[in-house]
Amino acid sequence: MSRVLIIQPYIPAYRVPFFAALRSELENHDVDLSVAACLATGTSASRQDDSTLQSADIVLKEKRVSLGGKSLGVRRVGWILENLRPDLIIVEQAIKNVEVYPLLARNGRLGGGRVGMWGQGRTYSTRQSGIEVLFKQWLTRRSDWFFAYTQEGADYVVSRGFDHSRTTVICNKNNAE
Repeated sequence: MSRVLIIQPYIPAYRVPFFAALRSELENHDVDLSVAACLATGTSASRQDDSTLQSADIVLKEKRVSLGGKSLGVRRVGWILENLRPDLIIVEQAIKNVEVYPLLARNGRLGGGRVGMWGQGRTYSTRQSGIEVLFKQWLTRRSDWFFAYTQEGADYVVSRGFDHSRTTVICNKNNAE
């Protein structure tokens, strides 16, 4: 049986049906899905849509640190990787999630599973500097797969150098993040 691990900052209510459908579909293909997430904090908590406790297989602890005026989420996931040994790890396409960096660094090496990213392709919700945009594109190109919320997102990452044959559009209707 293959194992997939999705690491989320938190699980918003609108994503619960998606995860349930994904879990069911993957079970049909003999794939075990685990979702790890933190409880919502900051602006995410103010949305009052946190379904992490009801929906996550693993509830993570998060430490927030500020770097250059940006808030970064630090989640320790090494113990999950050691216990689950996932074949594929899917992370949010965001430069603010510190666990992404070591995952991409060990990507497929040292017993690490492959790393996929999912997201909008480009950032719509916050203003990013040119350096942040380039850094996000660079990180995305280091992943093994990109799961785009929309076709527009897939087209965007491909136009920035990501291999089209390694993209999947998941049709996430509500991509508010």
